[in-house]
Amino acid sequence: HSRAQIHLKYKHFEEAEVDAKLALRYDSTQANYALTLIDILFYQNKTRQVKDLLLAVQHRYANPELYLKLAELYLLIRSYQDAINAVNAALKIDAQLAKAYFLKANIYRESGDTAKAISSYETALEQNPQLHDAQYDLGLIYAAKLNPLALTYFERVIQAQPNDSLVRYAYAYTLQNINRPAEALQAYKALVTQFPNYADAHYN
Repeated sequence: HSRAQIHLKYKHFEEAEVDAKLALRYDSTQANYALTLIDILFYQNKTRQVKDLLLAVQHRYANPELYLKLAELYLLIRSYQDAINAVNAALKIDAQLAKAYFLKANIYRESGDTAKAISSYETALEQNPQLHDAQYDLGLIYAAKLNPLALTYFERVIQAQPNDSLVRYAYAYTLQNINRPAEALQAYKALVTQFPNYADAHYN
């Protein structure tokens, strides 16, 4: 199993798959062996094998990660209700799993249900206030609505990740779109000072 993980790290997918399958054959009680094999198959885009393996082992282990992998697979093929059902199964095992609420938010967002997406992102942050991806995504949703609340979420991410050029740009662009040009210019200038080659910031 350790060797499979190393092969995966260096993108030796065929060797990684062989070792992961051997590990799972020798000890089928280990959920992390199955998860490693699923990751290897995902990287190779063997989605059919991923689905078959997940459906075969999901009830064998009381491990929410397996259901989240299944949800990711359903999201990939845009089977949104199946994806939500898989996330809910993970939450039955661990109701405080922030990444489950974050994934559920992504599913709702992609399916066009913005209200439920916001609610799930907020729940994810209740479970883990340091989940900066959720803060960033909430910022993007509110920015699309021209809601100044977006700035609050972007500011939190900037405070935690001051070298994240993407969120700095989103912050400046939101100021521009909600008609606060002086502040937008200041934000863009700060961005290009730190990242001189950020073309869109210069353009705006």
